[in-house]
Amino acid sequence: MLLADVAFIIGAVLQAATSSVVGMIAGRSIVGLAVGAGSFVAPLYIAELAPAPFRGRLVTLNILFVTLGQVVAYIVGWAFVQWGDQSMGWRWMVGLGALPAGLQCLIMLVMPETPRWLVQVGRHDEARSVLDKVFGAGVEIQRMVDQVLKGIENEVREEEEAKRGRLRGQSKRGNLAWFTSSKDNWKELFRIGGNRRALTIACLLQGLQQLCGFVRQFPEANLTLS
Repeated sequence: MLLADVAFIIGAVLQAATSSVVGMIAGRSIVGLAVGAGSFVAPLYIAELAPAPFRGRLVTLNILFVTLGQVVAYIVGWAFVQWGDQSMGWRWMVGLGALPAGLQCLIMLVMPETPRWLVQVGRHDEARSVLDKVFGAGVEIQRMVDQVLKGIENEVREEEEAKRGRLRGQSKRGNLAWFTSSKDNWKELFRIGGNRRALTIACLLQGLQQLCGFVRQFPEANLTLS
């Protein structure tokens, strides 16, 4: 998330400082990478850190605030077009994108790593400390924390064992291991009903989002670079 914030700041500043189409495309590309990375990592971070009863609503709130941010961005852009300097307004539009990214970057410096990641790297005591902060105090709560931590440890252990098993299988198969493994992954993706349904839904959402006409338009596109 920190890397995504830094990339967003760099892309926004580059767009605000450029006077060429090439520079604007480069800045847009960097911001696009940052948005894509943040859109993937932020829900993952929330899901790994939040208690199960609140996980769904917190991820939903994240999506809600993303949409709200788009509305605010449109309003700010409209305000600059209506009352701003035509020669400099577009620079403020794109440059202000670095502000929320910088704020989030500072906030993330004091946010904890997720318990799952801490367990994966062997920092079990820190994982328990994070869970204590998230769940709170109390005897019953501590029992719940123990159960959650034990569940995470079991999942991580099973994943590591499965990974070692795949590596052993690949070493036995030799040079064709990568091809065979990829083939098995494709079979698993299409033959297992749950995976197939998830893939279908994801593709439909992406397709319908474009086919319904939701295409982002930027007010600064109507202004001349100067």
